[in-house]
Amino acid sequence: MWVKGFGHVIYKIQNEMLIVEVDSCGAEWKSVTDKKSQKEYLWNKKIDAWQYCAPILFPVIGRLKNDSYQWDGEFYSMPKHGFCFDLPFEVHQQKKDKITFVLSETLETFAIYPFRFQLVISYTLKERSLVTSFIVTNQSEYEMYFSLGTHPSFCCNQGDKLEFEYPETIPAYRMNDEYLLDGRRDEIFNGGNEIILDSKVFQDGALIFSNLRSKFVILKSAYGKPRIQMELCAPYLGIWSIPGEDYICIEPWFGIDDFTTHNGKIEEKRGICTLKPQEEFSYDYLVTFYE
Repeated sequence: MWVKGFGHVIYKIQNEMLIVEVDSCGAEWKSVTDKKSQKEYLWNKKIDAWQYCAPILFPVIGRLKNDSYQWDGEFYSMPKHGFCFDLPFEVHQQKKDKITFVLSETLETFAIYPFRFQLVISYTLKERSLVTSFIVTNQSEYEMYFSLGTHPSFCCNQGDKLEFEYPETIPAYRMNDEYLLDGRRDEIFNGGNEIILDSKVFQDGALIFSNLRSKFVILKSAYGKPRIQMELCAPYLGIWSIPGEDYICIEPWFGIDDFTTHNGKIEEKRGICTLKPQEEFSYDYLVTFYE
């Protein structure tokens, strides 16, 4: 099922419990609602705050130093988080509870990312969970370098908390005013497993973690009622919100922003993924939405 408007096509999948809307532009979640209560789980997209709901980040994560990278002796410009969220995806297959989108290189992408690729994204509903599956294929005749991540934003209130599976000791990376990593790291957990989502936690920007012990995190109300649970199967995790706004972005990443010390070569970028010609990279993660 789909609804057309403003150059975008909104597709719907559903089961007995949830309805999910996905925009063909960017293959981006636009809504996840409880079928019975009509409760909305995703950010309501206030344009004056943050205009996205759940963009796909590819082929870079965050900002590149000087907004560019070097490969094979040439320099290429690349916007923050790559180009996926501005491009139309093709629908490869649709069922009542599943939809698959495909994106391949174009002349425009090849000018800033000189690799031939195919990115396949599937969304599948399983009871109260939404499974997101990625397949990246290198269709070039040489090695391809990329990062891949998601940036979903979930409704929450001030005082809600993120509860991780285990107590954590890994400090969070912080970014400078140019959205680059400068080596600073802050202790956030102090041996506990919770982050309280108040107006102070994001005053210095996003929290970026690497190699956490926990394999899932639960967003809970201040009173302990679970809202959503997300699997943590990627090596990096970004957590961010505009201070005072009623949403939280929980972002699994294969890749990370540039450090201020990076030399610009994409093959030497921290966290970069590599594919040989015709090789595939696949990744699934699951988000559960509580009543």
